[in-house]
Amino acid sequence: MDLTQLSQAYAQLVAESEMGPGRPAPGTEWRAEIVLAHVIVNDRVLMGAACDLLDGLGAVIDNRSTQSLAYLEAVAGAAQSWTGLVATVSQSAREVIAVMASLGPELFSRPLPTRLIDAGVVQVDRPMSLEELLGIHASFHLPSHIRQLATCRQA
Repeated sequence: MDLTQLSQAYAQLVAESEMGPGRPAPGTEWRAEIVLAHVIVNDRVLMGAACDLLDGLGAVIDNRSTQSLAYLEAVAGAAQSWTGLVATVSQSAREVIAVMASLGPELFSRPLPTRLIDAGVVQVDRPMSLEELLGIHASFHLPSHIRQLATCRQA
């Protein structure tokens, strides 16, 4: 199980974040603080499922909490500053990599009930392994948020 692409995507996210929050671009649904809070909450969902697998529990992946603006606002507020939020994202990234590295190949590839929602629309409602999900996270999800942050900074 190779986590190199995921590590690189997180490193790019942190590097982009360290350039500052910018401001919401026209037509952007979330300001930069909420984008980072969303990544943090998404990481919690991923780590929760991985830990359930490690503990022999019935793991499920459901990202509804990553869409809760009230929760995202609370996460962003708890960081107390942009610098604190970037530090939290960086810490969360290291935790995801560490937790995923502790899974053996059998657990990493085990299909889990998965429901993923984006902007109120169900995008995925089928079993997915953490391996598959993290591949999407590294190649699509994190890069899309890196672009969002860059757009905010350029606005």
